[in-house]
Amino acid sequence: MKIKKILCIGLALVGMLWFASCSQIVQKSSEELKLYEWHRENENGTQIFLCFSEDKALLSIKGDEEVTCDITGLCVADEDTFVISDTSMMTNVSFNYKVYGDHLDLTYGGSTVSLKKVVPAEK
Repeated sequence: MKIKKILCIGLALVGMLWFASCSQIVQKSSEELKLYEWHRENENGTQIFLCFSEDKALLSIKGDEEVTCDITGLCVADEDTFVISDTSMMTNVSFNYKVYGDHLDLTYGGSTVSLKKVVPAEK
């Protein structure tokens, strides 16, 4: 009887360790910010898309008449601010942000917009 208990406990521990190794723990807001893509589409058709790749960022705003504004370049982020150095515009653009689970509040110039986390498709 003791051997069955020990065997069951051992199998349960192995199972928990295996499932725990499959998840990724995000400890910092800046890590979560850069780990996902973020998107929003307004009622008037305006779309906002934010994504990160290594040390670069892309913020794309597409209007209802196919007008697109892209801010892209090197990106530095801390726990509440990130800066995109856009060489094509020869400027640094600074944003404040807060991550709330699957939402991101992005603030620039006193205005805030809420973006939703884009969950990658299963492979």
